[in-house]
Amino acid sequence: MGVRLGKLHYLWLLGGFFPLLNIALNENAEAEDLGTVRRETSAGMPIQSGQATTMSATSYSLNQQQMALLAGPGGASSEAALGFLPGVSYNAPDALNLANVQNAGKGLRVRGETAQHGAGDLLDGLSLIAGFSGPGQWLVDQEDIQSVQLFQGAIPPSLPSPGSLAGVVDSRILWPLQQSRWLLSQSIGSKGFTRSFLRWDSGSLPGGSRLFVSGSFTRAGQWRGWGTTPEGRSNIAVGWQQVYQSGLLRLFFVHEDYRSANYRPLNYSESLDLQRFNRLAYSRDPVNNPAAPEAAFYQGYNHQHFADHALFLEWRQHLGSLGEIRLSPYGMQEDGEYWRGIVQSGKSLVQRADLHAWRWGLRLDWEKQSGDWRWRSGYWHDEKISPHPLTNSALYQATVMGGLQFLRWSLLSAPDSPERYDSLYLEQDWHRGRVSLDWGGRYFWDTLPGLQAYDPRNLTSDSLAQALNQAALMPRQSVQGRTLGTFLPYIGLRWLVNDHWLLRGNAGSNVASPGFDLWPAYQQNLAAFQRAGVSIQHLWDAQRLIRSNQGDLSLRWALASGYVEALGYYGTFRHKPVSVYDPLSGLTYPQNVGDGQSYGASVSTQWRLDGHWLIAANSSYTRSIFSKNLQGMGGVPLPVSGLQTPDTPLWSGNALFQYARDQWRATVQEKYIGPRWADSLHRERISGYVLTDVNLGHTWKGRQQSVDVDLWVYNLLQNRGIGLISTGGLTLDSGASFYPLPARTVVLSLRWHYH
Repeated sequence: MGVRLGKLHYLWLLGGFFPLLNIALNENAEAEDLGTVRRETSAGMPIQSGQATTMSATSYSLNQQQMALLAGPGGASSEAALGFLPGVSYNAPDALNLANVQNAGKGLRVRGETAQHGAGDLLDGLSLIAGFSGPGQWLVDQEDIQSVQLFQGAIPPSLPSPGSLAGVVDSRILWPLQQSRWLLSQSIGSKGFTRSFLRWDSGSLPGGSRLFVSGSFTRAGQWRGWGTTPEGRSNIAVGWQQVYQSGLLRLFFVHEDYRSANYRPLNYSESLDLQRFNRLAYSRDPVNNPAAPEAAFYQGYNHQHFADHALFLEWRQHLGSLGEIRLSPYGMQEDGEYWRGIVQSGKSLVQRADLHAWRWGLRLDWEKQSGDWRWRSGYWHDEKISPHPLTNSALYQATVMGGLQFLRWSLLSAPDSPERYDSLYLEQDWHRGRVSLDWGGRYFWDTLPGLQAYDPRNLTSDSLAQALNQAALMPRQSVQGRTLGTFLPYIGLRWLVNDHWLLRGNAGSNVASPGFDLWPAYQQNLAAFQRAGVSIQHLWDAQRLIRSNQGDLSLRWALASGYVEALGYYGTFRHKPVSVYDPLSGLTYPQNVGDGQSYGASVSTQWRLDGHWLIAANSSYTRSIFSKNLQGMGGVPLPVSGLQTPDTPLWSGNALFQYARDQWRATVQEKYIGPRWADSLHRERISGYVLTDVNLGHTWKGRQQSVDVDLWVYNLLQNRGIGLISTGGLTLDSGASFYPLPARTVVLSLRWHYH
């Protein structure tokens, strides 16, 4: 959908704050529905170790029902629902959010920032899924997630995320229920989409423990092309819980197998002519001449396959007057490969990149409450290997009938030591009457990984293990890790002025790891760097943590039937990795020199009318800019100072209109994303778009069972536009990849509950 809106979006803004389902803005939906801010306080989120409970934080929580409505029946990405929150955009190549794109952003952008490989993603307060390069961020089925919470602005110290620059997303597991229950879900839709999900909750077993087991299978054809995305996504999850007199034990295991064809991205010139290129796709059959550039665009050369496994244990123990402790060890492994066709010097090649990543870590928390005071402290340790981006790349030559012949390794390296995170935090809260104060901080250490470079020449095997065994180690092109550290303070206020007015403010610092795009940039331009006498270790040691300072202030006015909330924020960032020119080597490569600022505001509202209508909306204004110019190729100044960062709309908004009577319901959602720029010099403009989605549903309720039937229609009006843009922090030309908005997609889903 990408309609040239002209002045249309200003009329939308004047007409009512603009689009969303604000059913669950700030804290939780249950609290929002209560109406007055006094009653909201009494219904605040329960204290849970491992989840930030500072009442001053800018946080938004969506429960399972709201996730299903906003993310839809795709079932793979509960984070897709966050795209309807103020200051947040979420774009994907397909309507059901099932396509994994080989890039760092994964589609979620918060206040102009994107978390590299989901560095801010947590699962039950653990950084289990953060920073993986494959589809591991969508490891858990949507039905097994109880709620998803987004933290913006200053992040509370008790959230142990390796990257909080773009906020933190914490998905909470739906643990085994008290009563025995079966849940069966079946969905079918456009382009052969089918998804089956089954979950069984045991209820209380002998000894008081509980268990759930779930599984799913998903398959969908591409809306533009011949491939299947995914060809198959299989998930199995097991959760176990044992409550005893002074604590509890929990265990969670999940396995995912993901096979998929890739969607073909558009270049910038193609994105300007969607009348012609809106359905551009990889070819169904290989071309006759395998040496032609078009050979790289055969669908059989562009696909991916990953297997992910994750396990974590949670132990909580009450210590009487000494408080409570929580210990959570965890581990995850991701194995797979990306295949894609590329064109180099007019010749078609196929690139394979292998991923063999694992991580383990633990988190220890202590919490105590006494009168008006509450103290929390903890320690977090995490090790991950290998880091992003991909550290090896094999090249193949296309042959007749879609075959492949191994050509050479273009990049060959292996981790020598893992990337390691350590963090200590202390948090103190004071609450009396209508006022709550939160303050504290955490010290964060990031030990950069060691990487070993190998000579990729004269190797005959395309097996990564054999190639590493045969290749000669290049010590001068290898690096040893070093430790970076910083202190991140936090302070917040929550003041219930009266029964109808609530004031909230917070300030603090966030952090993210330096980008590792420097590694392939150096290895693939080795000769130029060596002529300039620039070593990779010198560049590696010059990397710095990306740091931001944030401040938020919000004011809410609420009645029994709804509320209006206004929020403003201001922040600065330093050391963002951007590709700039180095006069010594004559090359342009990533360096930690990007400084800038961000500021903006949002207005949110929600009202219940006549007992049947729900109207919710928000509108956001976002500014994210570099504060100084940078150097480009040949030392030419790049006038990026004051210009909006790529893929960040100035205006955005969402709206939701829902009518429910008896067991029937109808919902219309509107999403607006304003014009954006795909590059930092503002030469590549992307028009804004409006999306209209519709949901119609009916529920039958019996004594021990219920059935929900829903009809979903995405992009009802068949609008065209560019949704996902795959780009980094500084893009100078048409190096970005563009994905059109999905065409109209229809899905019918049925959910059967038995208890």
